[in-house]
Amino acid sequence: MDATGRHVIGVTANGYIFLDNSGQMKPGMDIDDLLDTEGNRILPQLIEAAEGKNGGYITSQGMLPHPENQEILPCMAWCGMLYEGEIICVLEFNGNDGGGL
Repeated sequence: MDATGRHVIGVTANGYIFLDNSGQMKPGMDIDDLLDTEGNRILPQLIEAAEGKNGGYITSQGMLPHPENQEILPCMAWCGMLYEGEIICVLEFNGNDGGGL
């Protein structure tokens, strides 16, 4: 099976990872202080999207490493609230030929 450049993360509103299908982040990892390439905290962006801002979509010049090559590439993500305080996001990196989220 070919890698798609997409991956799914689950994070609590407090910033703790509970799911990452790429294996890059382990459950319990704290991303509360993680910044994107523009110096903005990632967690508030994920929370806002999960609460419905911009239809749940985020575009970023660099948020998390691509699961195949670890490069910080432009990406798009869709986030939603799984349960209160639990966010699920699907990330797709620039250059993926999967056709978009």
